[in-house]
Amino acid sequence: MATNLQGRKTRKTKMKKGKVVILTVLVCILIGALVYLMNDSLNFGVSNEIDCIAVVNQVANNEIIRPQKVKTTDVSSLPSKMGNYEVVGQLVIDKIGVKRNILAICDDPALDLSIAKLYGPEVNEPGNFCVCGHRETMFKTLDTLKKGDTLYMINKKTKTKVNYEVYKVYECSPYDLSCLEQNEDGKREVTIITCTPSGAKRVVCKARAT
Repeated sequence: MATNLQGRKTRKTKMKKGKVVILTVLVCILIGALVYLMNDSLNFGVSNEIDCIAVVNQVANNEIIRPQKVKTTDVSSLPSKMGNYEVVGQLVIDKIGVKRNILAICDDPALDLSIAKLYGPEVNEPGNFCVCGHRETMFKTLDTLKKGDTLYMINKKTKTKVNYEVYKVYECSPYDLSCLEQNEDGKREVTIITCTPSGAKRVVCKARAT
């Protein structure tokens, strides 16, 4: 009889010890999980803070590409062609009274009709869209534009209208082609080129989408 009681006590003791071990393991797991979550939360907070600081610095340095407004517009008034040249869009500079259709090909006969695409992507697409025209007939007062002046272009095919803000106007040699360089940052730009009154130099107006 004493032997049976002793055996039962031993089994109960083992069961108690087993429960204690299990509870201890569960508590350890719970504590570990809480510590992990707290560290993860702290790291997330620090990471967010660092990200915010980086964003502020990028904005200050104009490194962030801000959303550029692209609107659709009515293009029914734009002709499909001028002479034998396809019309791909229109350039409007209200300040100097310019409203010209943009022709797809740039050569002498085209420039006698209107302004023409010289180089770059399609109208209003990311990149540096370069357009040129004669001074006396198309861009007589282009060099009077100042930083902050505005213009817009219309793409006939996509019916998009994008506003641009002038950021630079200057003269250069006709052999200086740096104004045609393409950006790779996804921004929309337009470069307008004409000649000086003497024809010895080129007037370049550069604007960026707003």
